[in-house]
Amino acid sequence: MSTAIYATHVSSSRSPAMMLPTCKVETDMPCVKRRKKQPARSVSNHYAPPTPPQEECHPLSAITNLPSTPLISSISTHAHPAQPSSSIGDIENEMAYTKDSLATLTVMYDSLRQAYDHGKPQLRYHPTRLDAMEKELLSAYDDLELQVIHLGKHIAKLEASWMAWKSSQPIPTLSQPPF
Repeated sequence: MSTAIYATHVSSSRSPAMMLPTCKVETDMPCVKRRKKQPARSVSNHYAPPTPPQEECHPLSAITNLPSTPLISSISTHAHPAQPSSSIGDIENEMAYTKDSLATLTVMYDSLRQAYDHGKPQLRYHPTRLDAMEKELLSAYDDLELQVIHLGKHIAKLEASWMAWKSSQPIPTLSQPPF
């Protein structure tokens, strides 16, 4: 199966000067037949026959039937990190993902703490409402807190998959004691 993607420009109906990029996907797969939206009929073309469906390749039909590549499979493991893994390679990949997530959260926390330290003199205290800067800091802190909770759950699932893998491995035994 061969797939080719071409970028073309189509002029917009709103503004002739504006060019909108579109993408045309050509494949060996059969194309989806769709009807083009017909313009409103006036009295003069009221008895004109409807236009037949035109054959047009739908981009999603071509993309969804492509064979999986290593890039797509590596993305799917990070899109669903909570899936139970059965091999040590999968567990190592999940640990690397978790380590990267932790590093990202550490950088976010340090940035938030530095923003608070530098913005503290600019904060204006009001007994009934929060300052705009304080609202932003609280919102960022809440977001960070949710990400930490999510990371904690991910680590718990990773530990469970590690224990499941560890219990599935045979325990090596010595048949004769070495002398």
